[in-house]
This record gives sequence, structure tokens and C-alpha cells, in this order.
Amino acid sequence: MTLRKKKWLLFAAVLLCLLISSYFSVVRFSASNIENYVKKADNMVFSAAEISTSGWSSAEFGYISSDEPCTVSVSSSRPVAVNNLLIEGSFNKTLTAVEIQYTSEVGGEMQTKQAPVTIKNNDYYLEIDATVASLTIEICDEAGCELELDRIELNPRGLNLNVQTALLSFFFPFSVILFLVEFLYEREGYIKMATTLKHYRCLLYDLVSRDIKTKYRRSVLGILWSVLNPLLMMLVLTAVFANIFRYDINDFPVYYLTGYILFNFVSEATSFSMTSIINASGLIKKVYIPKVIFPLEKCLFSLVNLLFSLIAAVIVFLIVGVTPSWTMLLFPIPILCLFIFNFGFSLILATMNTFFRDVGYLYGVFITLWVYLTPIIYPINVLPAWMQSIVRLNPLTHYVEYFRAVTLYGTLPSLSENLACLAYSFIFLLVGIVVFQKKQNKFIFYI
Repeated sequence: MTLRKKKWLLFAAVLLCLLISSYFSVVRFSASNIENYVKKADNMVFSAAEISTSGWSSAEFGYISSDEPCTVSVSSSRPVAVNNLLIEGSFNKTLTAVEIQYTSEVGGEMQTKQAPVTIKNNDYYLEIDATVASLTIEICDEAGCELELDRIELNPRGLNLNVQTALLSFFFPFSVILFLVEFLYEREGYIKMATTLKHYRCLLYDLVSRDIKTKYRRSVLGILWSVLNPLLMMLVLTAVFANIFRYDINDFPVYYLTGYILFNFVSEATSFSMTSIINASGLIKKVYIPKVIFPLEKCLFSLVNLLFSLIAAVIVFLIVGVTPSWTMLLFPIPILCLFIFNFGFSLILATMNTFFRDVGYLYGVFITLWVYLTPIIYPINVLPAWMQSIVRLNPLTHYVEYFRAVTLYGTLPSLSENLACLAYSFIFLLVGIVVFQKKQNKFIFYI
């Protein structure tokens, strides 16, 4: 493949991925709203002042529920065919379906049905499919629900843009196409990278063993520190945050630990991998060793540390009394996805840091920001809606929530959560391989 063909293929790939991204993030995401616009369905907007409430108590942020069923109601002077309904505001509980009561004509008999709920950009969309004159929505039947209500819109017509879907549906197919184009253009280099990893697997094992022995050399407790460190961190932060920030988190020690050990895995793997090429400059200059081994070895070393840290998690699970569930058997899935993400991200960081040493200093600041953008010590639903959207763009949020779902809550993550974890992993892996392969021959001039 010539360079000219390669450039045209990549340009065509960008256009194709933009179309895919537009379809999944705007057209498909806003299908019901577009249908309302095409069919010219009656559009009605009710402000907060026009909405009746029952069972709620006024609070500084809006409303807080009591023990009785809490509802919101709207009414129209004439019957309206309602396909769907938008509730704009913020709510501290996740809704999947609600009970609605409605009349099909003014002063008519009340009817009841279940309305499925879809969350789009932190707004709630209810599928009504009925002719409505007055409508009552039961949002909560327990105390402590917090509601901030801005407006209710019947048959909304606005376009919704899901930023995360837009990014993933663009970058995932583009990273696949980029890898395939680069592979066709430089096939021998990629085949050599794969075969040399197989030939040097014994060296890889020795390097991991060396790092483990070096880390705990002259330590009385040795590798037990991989178990004790997360336990001690958990005790300190539980004492501080569980009392200062009184979030509604059951089993806070377990909640914190399941997030901490995954974030520590990422932080350790990427930080060590970033300097792995520079630190191995003596070996690289003397003998031929495939350079990809060094970032991979650091990721495997961090994976071993993570596995020992899981012992600490099991101990805390037993002490706190977390109910065992069969979903716990799925814990390797988020760890495997996170390892793939780590390896790809590490290849990018190792390449950048070899050419620009400033990356190492900037990454320390980035890690500090990253830890606060990951729901480790706080539940994501305590954040404002706009900040929740930012936190959900963080890949680690999905890995942490996946791990908690299968180990702590005993639930199966949704299909979208599985796809997000896989997409982030393979985007970083494929881009990392391409970047590393294109630049590794120039490393010798910068180390």
C-alpha cells in the first residue's frame, strides 16, 4: 500500500466514523423526539410553577420525599396524544419504570399503567403512548428521595447528544480502521512485534519476578504489604470520609476498597510503564530486546500486585458481611478490560515520555485530577448533572462501577456498560500499538 492510498483511506475512515457517530449519538438517541417533530405531535411545556406535587416537602434544593407515594401532576385544557414525556431536573434515585395515572379526556375516568423510563443526558424520558388530559406520575414511594424539578415537556422535539456515545462510536471504529491500515502498510513490523513477544516470554517472566523481589527487598513483611497497604488506606479514609461526608453509602469500607484497588492498579501500571523505556536504556543500547516488553512487564507486575490486593478485598467482604453472589465469579472481566486499557495507555505514555520528559511531571498532576474524577470515595449521584456527565466520560468510572456491580451489589452490568468497558479498552490498545510501533525505532536517539 502506498502512502497516498493510506492517507486517502484514513480520510475516508474519518468521514465514515463521523457518520456512525452522528447516527448513534444523535439520530438513534433522539429517535422518539425526531418522530414527534416529523408527525407534528402537540408539544406542551410545563414550568416548575405549573406542576402540582403531592407527598413532597420543600427543601433548599427542591423537594424531599416522605414515606407516602410522592407524585407530580400536570393537566391540559384539552386531550393531547402523548408519545413520550420529558422530566427535566435532577433526582437522586435511578428510575427504570414509574406508575402513571391519567385521564383521556377532561374530567374523565382515571386509568393506570406502567411507563418505561429512559435516562438521556441525566433527563428522564417516559414512554406514555396514550391520549392524556391530566397526568399524575408516581416518582417515589419512600422517604429521602431528592427531586429538583425544572420542567415537564409533552412530546419533546429537541435533539439529544450523548457525548460519550459520540466519542466511543467515533473512536472505536476509527481505531480499528487505523490499526488495519497501519498493519497493511507495515505488516512485517507488526508481525515481528508479535513473534518476538512469544520468543522473549521467559525474559518477560524474569523481569516481572525481578521487580517483585526488588520492591520488597529488605522488608520484614515482604509481599504482605500488597495486602496491608489497601487495608490501612481503607481504615484511614473510612474514619475520615465516612464521618465528614455522610453520603448514603452502605458498607463504605467495601465501597472505597473496590474503587481504590482498581485505581491503584492503573496509577501504578501507567506510572511505571511511562519511564520503562528510559530506565531500560542500558539494556536497549547493548543487546536487541523488543522494546514493547518493558511497558508490558510493568503492567503485568502491577497486575500481580492487584491480585494480592484482592485478598484484602476478600477479607473486608467477610468482616463487613457482604452477601456472596454468583456474579462475583465475573470479577475477572473488568480486571481483564482494565489490563488491556492499561497496556494500551502505557504504550502511549512510554512513547511520549521518551521524546518529551515533561510528560512525567505533567502526569503526576493528571493522576491527582484523575483520582477526584473517579467515584472512589463518593457516589456519582451526589454530583450535579453537568459534573456527572464529565465523570462518566472517565473510562475508570465504568471499570469501577462494573467491578462494584458484580462483587458488591450482586447485579449484572447493562449491555451499554459492557460495551463502554470493551470500547475504551480496545481504543487505547489499538492506538497504543500503532503509536509505539511507528516511533520505537527512534527511541535509541532519545534515551
